[in-house]
Amino acid sequence: MFLKSLQISNTRGVIRNIPFHSGLNLIVDETPIDGGEATGNNVGKTTVLVLIDFCLGASAKDGLNNRS
Repeated sequence: MFLKSLQISNTRGVIRNIPFHSGLNLIVDETPIDGGEATGNNVGKTTVLVLIDFCLGASAKDGLNNRS
């Protein structure tokens, strides 16, 4: 199985389209470094994984609220 992309949309259109490529895919924080601090927090890594898990048949109850 190959996941080509993850597209998130609402009634007003596409919010985000995340393309995937054959091989290793990385979720990278591209936020510019400001003041010498870069954390990589709050860029949506876990959210993307939970959405993919849900699309592949996982229960909605197992979402972000139950992650530690």
